Amino acid sequence: MPKSVKPNKTMSASNARQHFAGMVNEIVQEGTRVVIEKNGAPVAAVVPMIDLIRLRSLDERNRELLDTLAWIGEPFRDVPPEEVEAETARILAEIREERRLAREHVATNS
Repeated sequence: MPKSVKPNKTMSASNARQHFAGMVNEIVQEGTRVVIEKNGAPVAAVVPMIDLIRLRSLDERNRELLDTLAWIGEPFRDVPPEEVEAETARILAEIREERRLAREHVATNS
């Protein structure tokens, strides 16, 4: 069973630099995610390797989804977005009406 996710820990960049070895040990042993701040703003994070593997997997899935969307959209590249939106709204309204009529038919024939 996987470890439960530990909450993020926040450290200043200078504190992280001073306590780097201890921070790495905590990440390895506890699965802690450390957010590094510079001047009070989050600028980086140090995470367990399993989190990086998950992020890479999500990046790949995202790339594949974007490629799929680009492929789907290619035939419509010259169609103005407003026209696509209007046609989509028309089709959805048609589907909703067909479903409404089917429900009414079932209700009256029951």
